[in-house]
Amino acid sequence: MKKKTITLALALMLTIPMNGFAINEVAQDAFEQNVLQTSAMAFAPGSVPAESSAIDAIIPAVNAVAITMATEDMAYDTNDSTFVWSTLYNM
Repeated sequence: MKKKTITLALALMLTIPMNGFAINEVAQDAFEQNVLQTSAMAFAPGSVPAESSAIDAIIPAVNAVAITMATEDMAYDTNDSTFVWSTLYNM
């Protein structure tokens, strides 16, 4: 009796989450299709979003460089891979 109960419990534990995955895949596909349609209409390469100015768009990059230079005691050097990766991390 114990073996049957354990087998049934394991089968249910494996089956119930799989039903959620199937539902999630349908929702994920619909979401991705909606995002692709929206982003294809709204994005133009090289453009700045309408909600922000060019200066507002560059502030995070400049801030990341400043943080890297201040916290890591590094000079601005784009040939130094440690500097570049630290700057990307700080963004």
